[in-house]
Amino acid sequence: MGSISTFTYNSSSFSKSTDQNPIAFVSGLCFGTFSSSTGISIDGASGIIDLANSDIGTYDVKYEVQSRASVETSTVTVDINA
Repeated sequence: MGSISTFTYNSSSFSKSTDQNPIAFVSGLCFGTFSSSTGISIDGASGIIDLANSDIGTYDVKYEVQSRASVETSTVTVDINA
């Protein structure tokens, strides 16, 4: 059985000084929650990354969707640079 929901950003690398805040593009079920580790500022509902309030680094952004009795997780790695 395939994944019920996945997401992407328009790139995997973003510049704090020149790029606009990246928006997550979800395919499949769209009622999940975005999360990541400390250091990245991400809106849990929309997946938009606030570059100005994020630290430089590499982060795994996760999107979790509750499906009946299980939770499905999709992960994308993003780099935030100066």
